[in-house]
Amino acid sequence: IIDTMQTLVPADFYYQNHQVIYAAICDLANKNENVDIITVSDKGIDLETLSNLTNSVPTTSNVKYYAGIVKGKSIRRQYIKAAQDVVGMATQGEYENITDFKNDVMQKMDIAVENKKEETAEIRQVLMKIMDNFDKKPDQIFKKYGFKWLDTHTGGVKPSITILAARPSVGKTAFSLDIAKNLLTQNLSVAIFNLEIENTQLCERLISSISGVKQSKIQRAWELSDEEVKKTAEVINMLAKCNLNIFDNIFMLEEIRATCRSLKNKGKLDYVIIDYLQLIDTMKKTNTANDRVSHISRQLKLMQKEFRVPFLVLSQLNRSNDKDNRRPKLSDLRESGSIEQDADNVFFLHEENYGKYEQQQENVAHVELIIAKQRAGKRDIYTTMKFYKETQKFYDN
Repeated sequence: IIDTMQTLVPADFYYQNHQVIYAAICDLANKNENVDIITVSDKGIDLETLSNLTNSVPTTSNVKYYAGIVKGKSIRRQYIKAAQDVVGMATQGEYENITDFKNDVMQKMDIAVENKKEETAEIRQVLMKIMDNFDKKPDQIFKKYGFKWLDTHTGGVKPSITILAARPSVGKTAFSLDIAKNLLTQNLSVAIFNLEIENTQLCERLISSISGVKQSKIQRAWELSDEEVKKTAEVINMLAKCNLNIFDNIFMLEEIRATCRSLKNKGKLDYVIIDYLQLIDTMKKTNTANDRVSHISRQLKLMQKEFRVPFLVLSQLNRSNDKDNRRPKLSDLRESGSIEQDADNVFFLHEENYGKYEQQQENVAHVELIIAKQRAGKRDIYTTMKFYKETQKFYDN
């Protein structure tokens, strides 16, 4: 019964009387009471029915196999029910747009039986998972951001929602692409929703960052030397083999969710980058910009918990932060305090010389990376990094 209870719930049985019998068996087992024909019949179940069922079982040694058969048929019935619901939704025509319909269809078809099992896990199952990590090496548990200081103080990339905020042109997008590149080299699948830059420009930045060839020269390919052509070609060939999806034409929150669900179903969703939060739109009607951002922030948190992968969401800062060019604080997050509340981690990028006009700007900027919030680690700490503007690449100082 212990083996079976790890696989089946009463609703997995087709006949209602079988559901009742199995529920009675589970109830007895959970109370550490003996399970036999007499104790189960004492729950109000017909003794003759139980006797017939018992006599039809050839052996209990194959219980896991039998349970698998029941579970498999249960899953098929759930898919059939979901498909029937989809037909009903299409027939009734209750949807105003295709995005809503597509999202609901994928949600109904995505039964995710294994995830549902984990959600109802008892404490000992959770503790066993923790114990399993004791014998693993660090790189088997956590994936790396690729920046030594950040990995040291965070323990690496974990399923959470992280806000990366800065003023415009300080390097938010470049920093997120550096993280994406580092995760791709660890054989992870990355999805980037860029609401500001076309995917061609984003790829040019990525190629420049990896190859070390100036982005301006990649845009004017005729200026490239033979050596630079070789470098960029190697990077392009490498990126073509990576599990990277870039979307520059998805602006609605509901479409982002539907796309993530589709990628998750295909096993192509390990990390999500959204650039940036204030540009996301939603079909939900809101009265103010603050209400809209609050709704979007909360929904992104729910999406992160639903898909169980890390989300990196870029954000702007309030204009008030520009006045004295100080290090940002959590209260500087633009539009809504709910961003701070919903985020597990908040990182800031801060450039001390931001907004200062110079006759000739240096190629290298010294940018502070600040951990302002972290649910499981130090907060209000920072380090200085080098940002090479011509190749859009960050380096640990």
